[in-house]
Amino acid sequence: MVLKFGEIYVHHNLNVELFINPIKRFLGWETWVDKSSKIIVVVEESSDVFDINEYLTTNKSSIIIGTIGSVVQVPETVTNTRGKIAKHSLPRLDDGVFKQNFREIFANCKKYKTGKPVASVFNCIYIEKDNQVYALLRISSSENTPIFIFAYDSDFFSLPDVIYLSNVILRNDY
Repeated sequence: MVLKFGEIYVHHNLNVELFINPIKRFLGWETWVDKSSKIIVVVEESSDVFDINEYLTTNKSSIIIGTIGSVVQVPETVTNTRGKIAKHSLPRLDDGVFKQNFREIFANCKKYKTGKPVASVFNCIYIEKDNQVYALLRISSSENTPIFIFAYDSDFFSLPDVIYLSNVILRNDY
């Protein structure tokens, strides 16, 4: 399992958004990323920078999002066969309390060491069997331009898959 890391910058278009969103942010609520918002992805290893909207028009993902955010990965060569399944879940301790093991996942991520993790509805870990294959974590940033870091298992997901999955999570497009 080889974990790779990246950053996601969300730029809300304050001129186009709903009138209720600034009120939600003022009250400390997070707002979903809408179609007018710009999402920029920076891959740590290669320093590649992508605009998600432009990237997804030219690069295809091989995953299909199922119910409640579960991921069914379909091999590109076989379109009707299900591949690996990752459940959108957070690990729990024996007493039922959530155990978000972000520190272990992001131990080698530069941005995790300098940024402060914050609570977010978008924070999640995808698990395939006992392996953590994708994680998304918000770090300290403004409400108008939130910043997230992500980690993914490059043996499980390709970069187009990760960018597609990140887009689905941030836009609540299940």
